[in-house]
Amino acid sequence: MSSLLKIFFVSICTIVYTNINAYTATVEYSKSDSTEIPNTYQKTTNTDSKIYTAAEQMPRFPQGSSALSSYINNSIKYPLSAIEDGIQGHVIIQFVVTDTGKIREVKIARGLSTDIDNEAIRVIKSLPDFIPGRIRGKKVNVWYTLPISFYPPKATPLTY
Repeated sequence: MSSLLKIFFVSICTIVYTNINAYTATVEYSKSDSTEIPNTYQKTTNTDSKIYTAAEQMPRFPQGSSALSSYINNSIKYPLSAIEDGIQGHVIIQFVVTDTGKIREVKIARGLSTDIDNEAIRVIKSLPDFIPGRIRGKKVNVWYTLPISFYPPKATPLTY
């Protein structure tokens, strides 16, 4: 009887030990300091260089975001056709800031009308160079998304 009890006890302990180990995760750490750069890029059709959708340091306009807004607002020429048609709203535009800070691959993610979309593209293509994005200190190509507001200029009353 005692040997049967010992076998039963050992069996129970084995089952419990096995179940505990089944729920324990083993994490192994590498001794090297290198880690993988996140796979958040797309390959361009023109070249083999990668375009990241995110970076440790995102690209930025040299004088800051308020200067970028001012530049865009001062550069927009509201299309007459949009004024006549009463079109207003936001255009979402995407472009690549290259590792040299140049603007490339400008495209409309969400547009309003052909004339307004073309004006948004014209303004973005006229931007001065950005400070490029960086990953681990290396300059990289990064997608940049920007909303641009289009509202007709306020009419100034005529004075006689």
